[in-house]
Amino acid sequence: MAWLYRFSIRRPRLVITLGLLITLAIAPGNLRLKLRTDGHALVPDHAPEIHIDRAIRDQFGHEDPIVILIQSDHPDGIYNVHTLALVQELTRAVTEIEGVREANVSSLATEHTDRVWPGTLNFRRFLEPMPETAEDLKRLRRDLREIKIYLGTVVSRDGQSAAVMVGVPAGANRVDFYATVRDLVADLADGTERIDVIGAPVAEALLGHHILEDLGVPTVLLGHSTYSDSDETADSAPTGFFGWRVWLGRHIGLVPIAIGIMAIVFLIGFRSVTAAVLPLIEVGACLVTVFGLMGWCGVPVYLTIAALPVILTAMGVADEVHIFSRYTKLLRERLKDSNDTEPQALACAISSSASTVPKAVSVGRLTPMQPGLEDTGHLDVLHKTMDEMWRPVVKTSVTTSVAFLAFAMSPIGAVQAFGLFTAVGILFCMIWSLTVIPAMLAIIAPSRFVSASRSAESRFVSLGWLARLGAGVVRYRVVVLVLTVACLAAIPSGLRRVIVQDSWIDGFAPGSTFSRATHLFNDQFLGMHILLVAVNARGDERLEGELGAPALDRKHVRLPGGLVEDPQTLVSQKIELLAIEPTEIIRPGQPTRYIHRKWSSWIESAARDGNEIVITGIPYRGSPRTALRLAPEAKASFVLTPQRFKQPDVLRRIGALEEFISGRKEDAVGGVLGPASFLSTTHFMVKARDEEFRRIPEDRERIEWLWKQYERIRGKEHHHELLDEEYGRGLITVFLKNANFVATQRLMAEIREYERRHLIPHGIQLTFGGDVAVSQALIEAIVTTQVRSLVGSLIGIFVVTAVLGRSLIWGVLSVLPSALAILINFALMGYLAVPLGVATSMFSGMTLGIGVDYAIHLLERYRLLRQKGMDATRAAADAVAEAGPAIFMDAFAVALGFGVLVLSQVPANNRLGGLLVVSICGCFLATVLILPALLRLFRPHVPPLPNADSPSTVTEGRV
Repeated sequence: MAWLYRFSIRRPRLVITLGLLITLAIAPGNLRLKLRTDGHALVPDHAPEIHIDRAIRDQFGHEDPIVILIQSDHPDGIYNVHTLALVQELTRAVTEIEGVREANVSSLATEHTDRVWPGTLNFRRFLEPMPETAEDLKRLRRDLREIKIYLGTVVSRDGQSAAVMVGVPAGANRVDFYATVRDLVADLADGTERIDVIGAPVAEALLGHHILEDLGVPTVLLGHSTYSDSDETADSAPTGFFGWRVWLGRHIGLVPIAIGIMAIVFLIGFRSVTAAVLPLIEVGACLVTVFGLMGWCGVPVYLTIAALPVILTAMGVADEVHIFSRYTKLLRERLKDSNDTEPQALACAISSSASTVPKAVSVGRLTPMQPGLEDTGHLDVLHKTMDEMWRPVVKTSVTTSVAFLAFAMSPIGAVQAFGLFTAVGILFCMIWSLTVIPAMLAIIAPSRFVSASRSAESRFVSLGWLARLGAGVVRYRVVVLVLTVACLAAIPSGLRRVIVQDSWIDGFAPGSTFSRATHLFNDQFLGMHILLVAVNARGDERLEGELGAPALDRKHVRLPGGLVEDPQTLVSQKIELLAIEPTEIIRPGQPTRYIHRKWSSWIESAARDGNEIVITGIPYRGSPRTALRLAPEAKASFVLTPQRFKQPDVLRRIGALEEFISGRKEDAVGGVLGPASFLSTTHFMVKARDEEFRRIPEDRERIEWLWKQYERIRGKEHHHELLDEEYGRGLITVFLKNANFVATQRLMAEIREYERRHLIPHGIQLTFGGDVAVSQALIEAIVTTQVRSLVGSLIGIFVVTAVLGRSLIWGVLSVLPSALAILINFALMGYLAVPLGVATSMFSGMTLGIGVDYAIHLLERYRLLRQKGMDATRAAADAVAEAGPAIFMDAFAVALGFGVLVLSQVPANNRLGGLLVVSICGCFLATVLILPALLRLFRPHVPPLPNADSPSTVTEGRV
């Protein structure tokens, strides 16, 4: 890699121009970027949970709802004319949105009561006609209280809030759909009621909006506000920590803040504006290139990529810390040497040797206004700096890239994109550090970094205490290692306490409007989170065939013996017989009519008789022979369908399942609605609200009639959302309050155990769907793959460092400090009860990639000192003294850069930033405390420096 910087120093302007042109060529890709923040984007397409969820949604027409929450301060709650009129108007408005199906809008204005219009059998809706008198309002409250099923769904239990729920059409852009609903709300609201728009689709839209705000994208470009008009943090002065975080996101952005912090660190560390500006140019080029490549490749900005700009900003300047630190140190040494030489003698020496100096010699640019720098030979210093630094720069960049590429092994596309493009950004910064940075340093006067008036090092860079620390660690190495082992003994206990825990509501700060409204909805209603439980009670599939007339007699029907193995599986199924040849009815002067003779019944008994199965129907359904009146040579078709949701015993088992799930309050279950609860409520309503009939009827005929009544009252589409056409599959909706990974995992496990014990023996099976089920798969997949990627990162970094260092012990020492820091961090998470979630699981791989840099720089300095003939004891101590300040400045800058994430308005990024800061500090301490002691104790072999890459002593330059 040495030819890169050597060519760049010889042709600086060409290299700088090429770097800028390449960046500008890729930049238009940023205009092609798209945002994708839906939870399904974070789950592998081949994941079974995704396919099951899609199948359930397609079969039952389920759509994720946006909830318009209306809160009233009226003494009677929502039971006043103004609020009810608003509910009705909002319902009408959202129903008219393009693509919205009327059946997927639910509110008081859409649901039916058991009251009919006078003189008809047509059931009225709750707001038909609009209640106006006190008596009407009182009757509405009583109807809802007695029917029960709508309390907690469209009306809060305390009567203070109402909800209008609208399903987001499949394939619709959720951000645009949410913006449309918000605009409708803004147009209809008059300030009398508080209106909030919440739900899983809203969460996805808001998270994406917050991410863009955190990146520093101006709010005016985002198209719509993420806050309700009454939110004090939207336009007023910020109050509290959350208010300031929102204000920073909306007006500045975390990336500009991180860039500003990097500039301040470089300005303080090197006391040079030039030293502060050059790394920021690199960061800007890196961000433009990486996101441009994402745009050209069609990779959207996922939630996992939210912190990528801050990561690259913090890590992109790490190489420059070490390059500038060494460069300025060598410049100061040259300046000191030049100041110790008589100016006249120096001038003579220069003039007398001008004709004899080879082309490879340079004494630098003359700077008459800076006495003492005219002989620094800054190109010589630059070559020497890069000769010493290119190896650690390459090693640290490659190992960091390997650590992030481990994320690419994940089956999750969003995680793969994060790892791949972070690695691309790091390698871009490496190439920039080996080309454009030396090219810029070649044409920038060294007085920009060091001058006679600034010959002393900044205390921030020199840090003499590190030299004393290094000497002390080497001297008391045994004590240091014993204390380290003692600290490590506490790690296993902490690791055992770590738990996986996450929740999508945790993506919003508790002080945010969305979070407050969601918690309010969870308190007053059944719950915001939805787990779909699909019940498959079909048993055997639909059976059909043909029968001859002899197969029918007065009581029995003889079916083919090969239809099923066990005839008892046919019991309780429904059989339909249809004469193949219809009967013609000819009437003078009228068209010929055809009557299809048919007979249907439930199968009460089934037994095998030779090669036939003899079944018996319900006696009062009549004789199959009489009903079909087949001629001896005629035939009839038969169809057997289980239709088990018309069977009392099956419905009672489903009802018991619904009651079991409802009782799991400790698992955040707020309520359950399913076929059994809807049917028993329908039974209650048609029986004049007699509580005795809020149950499943005993006979199948009554159940079949009730299902028809349910369909007539609520409509065909609502019926289809609950049951399939064959009455063999049904859908139970479980409402969860403040669902989280642990509670939901426990609930799903309990449901599975209930299924195993009480349902499977009766031919009933369950599958899970909905956003909660997908989120469970998401959290488990991401956390598992992140932890597994840690092993891949460790192996990859070990191999790279061992190969480049030509020593196995070199590879072990390189990864040891960051590996220890990660283990300690995991233990602290266990002791402090910090859960391992989607965001917090990412810190480990990132820490390994960042922390290994410090060990490599220390080991490289140790190697150079040993190659100069220094003994192991002194080399270990001096390595800390010489490389320690730059490592400290690197760790300090990166920690501050990642610390910016603490200001994010997305709590997941807050936690990630905090964990990274702690991890980086741990890596630094492990590097300067443990490595010197191990180097002195084991004295690893130091490979010789190849002659081809030996430091240059003379270089071509300009006088």
